[in-house]
Amino acid sequence: MDRCLGGRWLKERFQSAGFDADIVLHDEVFGRDEDDLVWAQWAAKEKRIVLTRDLFRSEFQRRVLREYPGLIVILPAMNTADTLDFLIRSWPRVVHLATQGLSGCYKFNAATGRLAKRWRN
Repeated sequence: MDRCLGGRWLKERFQSAGFDADIVLHDEVFGRDEDDLVWAQWAAKEKRIVLTRDLFRSEFQRRVLREYPGLIVILPAMNTADTLDFLIRSWPRVVHLATQGLSGCYKFNAATGRLAKRWRN
């Protein structure tokens, strides 16, 4: 879980809402200034889902993520309490992606509640 989502506060509330997810915060493994691609690659090797708000706008990041072997889910920009609510509601979709063995970068649209692949090969 990226720090931009609310860090420990979000992790604790998500788990106390009854979700038995093994959540690792970015800052528990890497320094605050670590490049997103470094920790995302670590997450892929560990078979973890990356949850973030980062949009990965640079061409380098997009090129790397087109071939990303793991799963990145980009959540909409909203306050931390709303992020918790949104994450709880969308968790079944995230789990579905993971259990289907899908990889790549997916983005949730808060208005439609739909999930779409961020970049197509």
